[in-house]
Amino acid sequence: MTKVKQTVDYPLYNGQPYFMPIGKWVVILASIVVGYLTMTVEIPFMPNEVQSKIAPFLFTLFPLIALVWATKGKLGILFKKPEVSHVLYGILFFIINFIVTLGVAALLSSMGAVTVNAVLGHGDTLSTVEKLWTLFFSGFQLIGEELLTILPFLAIMQLCFIGFKMSRKASVFIALIVTALIFGALHLKTYNFNFAQAILGIGIARIILTLAYMKTKNIWTSIIAHILNDWAIFGTSMLGGAVAAPFLMHFLH
Repeated sequence: MTKVKQTVDYPLYNGQPYFMPIGKWVVILASIVVGYLTMTVEIPFMPNEVQSKIAPFLFTLFPLIALVWATKGKLGILFKKPEVSHVLYGILFFIINFIVTLGVAALLSSMGAVTVNAVLGHGDTLSTVEKLWTLFFSGFQLIGEELLTILPFLAIMQLCFIGFKMSRKASVFIALIVTALIFGALHLKTYNFNFAQAILGIGIARIILTLAYMKTKNIWTSIIAHILNDWAIFGTSMLGGAVAAPFLMHFLH
């Protein structure tokens, strides 16, 4: 008897494993916005030093809490148990992203369209404790950055597929492009409103990271790729290589 290989599909967009009402999507997306604001807007009566230390955790925790509430604790629809292949794909997409990023960075640099990231530009001046802290909180923050992209990706898919009666392929394509543009736009301030670098450079890197999720339908795959990518860039900067790689596309806000 021949075994039929089951294809794992994206959750929620087609009402499976259950339908996500628009009200719950609004709460989830609002939690992402609130989390992002903790990274970008001064919180009244809170010292900047304190906010800078807790903001990456709030940025990730707000959408996580909203997702737990909306799914009644079923985080497994997004955070599946990692398989060996999921980890390997995370490493593979990190390598792909790093190579493509180098190419895009070289192109933008040749056009004079590169702005140095403040964190990367001074990475080699940090103390050992500061370097370790940067790596630690960046790992937690990058989980938030994946939630910031993948949750809207699924929401847009549902809007297109159920709301606008579009095909699955068209829904995926639109969700991929829109979330990449949003992710790039959110980095405009980081790069002094350099549209070429933020929208084109960051957008392309974001597409590759989202493709990592799309390959396995497990957010851990894109998280692995994202963390490896950022830590590789931080490592370059912290070892004094910021001049060689000031515009490798992922960073802290």
